[in-house]
Amino acid sequence: MKFFNGYETKKSEKLFLCFVGLFSILIFIYYLQKNMYISLHDEGGYLQISTQILQEGLFSLKEPVRTYMYPLLIAVFRAINFGDELYSKAIFSVFQYFVYIMTIILIANVSWAVKPKKIIVHTIFSLGVLNPYLIQSATLYLTDLLSSCIIVITIVFAASSNVNKGVNIFLSIGLLVVSLMIRPSNAIFFPVVFIILLIRLIKKEIKLNFKLLVFGFAQLLILLPQLYNNVVHFNKWTPLIVQKLYTTQSIWATQFLKYATLASSENPQLFYNNPYHLFRPDDTTTIFQMMFENFGVFIFTVSAHLFAVLDWGYIDTYITNFYPVSRIFGSVFLYLSWLLILLGICLWVKGFIKGNFKSRMRPGGLAINACLFTSILYTSFISTTLVESRFGYPIFILLLAFSGWGAEYVFNSIKSSKNSFLYFIKALGYLVLFVILAAVLLLLSFKFDVYTGKIDWKTVFPFLP
Repeated sequence: MKFFNGYETKKSEKLFLCFVGLFSILIFIYYLQKNMYISLHDEGGYLQISTQILQEGLFSLKEPVRTYMYPLLIAVFRAINFGDELYSKAIFSVFQYFVYIMTIILIANVSWAVKPKKIIVHTIFSLGVLNPYLIQSATLYLTDLLSSCIIVITIVFAASSNVNKGVNIFLSIGLLVVSLMIRPSNAIFFPVVFIILLIRLIKKEIKLNFKLLVFGFAQLLILLPQLYNNVVHFNKWTPLIVQKLYTTQSIWATQFLKYATLASSENPQLFYNNPYHLFRPDDTTTIFQMMFENFGVFIFTVSAHLFAVLDWGYIDTYITNFYPVSRIFGSVFLYLSWLLILLGICLWVKGFIKGNFKSRMRPGGLAINACLFTSILYTSFISTTLVESRFGYPIFILLLAFSGWGAEYVFNSIKSSKNSFLYFIKALGYLVLFVILAAVLLLLSFKFDVYTGKIDWKTVFPFLP
């Protein structure tokens, strides 16, 4: 895979990219010093399992709801740092941040291969590395960001690299298995990668031979520790978790619109109640049963889940203040990104309709198509569960490439103005349109918060309707 073939930057562009990168690092340092001294709830769970690995070994785990890979990575970093908890978390955060930045660069590179336009690359890089939600997530012992990045890396390499090489087999298949051992729900991505490899096999871009097959199937050995622990400790022949969480998730999905966690509280769980299907301990209605029993409420509930996937709310995973200014700035940044992504998707699909099928199915284009298809599949899946805002991370990273196409369209539209007055009018028009859309989305987000029974933005902004 060639990186940015033919890409050359001017001095001003280098300064811009350096500024963006430096600002991203500063945000990372801010959240690192904020989060490195505390590991609560799910973080504490992964930390506890990593301690068990260090003390008793990998094949002694009796964990029904978490797989071994993420705690193992934490354990490795803790062992390297001789048990120094603060230093271990700091170095592990740097590792996650590095993987995240490299994933953004990989997406920009694929987009450059499809359409070598600097504005596309610069937009992808800027919106990617400056996303405060993703940067903050890099400083936590949580699987979401690392899992999302590995999935994107897997899809990109499966679709655009020379899979006949051993290292690319690992990056296409091995990392997919690793992602499964980090987050079991990633099993939904296996068919996508299989279809990608099948398409490339049909196009004769992959040459099957004994060595390739052996090396490919050897990646499944990554499943053995989890399979061993499940068989020995739970008598379950599965390489995934033994506890069935999806049924419970599909029940909670009918009762709650969203879920978040507080930092310090007697009740750390923050539930966004469904006003049309309130929580009852004895209620076993699943999201699919709701579809047949009350289709209107089902549509409202799934729509709310989808909005929760796109609207991440608080930047901090653990909320200590319901009304921080960062909540507004983070949401506005996210809305800008989603709007450019949506515009880019429309332009990409328009290219298909106009007959640009071949260019859309070349290795780089195949990767972007796969990211689009995967995001739709994954969004459909998690909309039937109890949504946490961090569930939207993989969708954002998968669709990030389209933000470049959206930004290019807006830039060319403004640039095509015949005189400076029209240039100003068009630029102002786009700005006003974005402000209106962002205001509407933010207002909807504030209304959404009311369903917690604890948050009411009218106490901060009395003029809200």
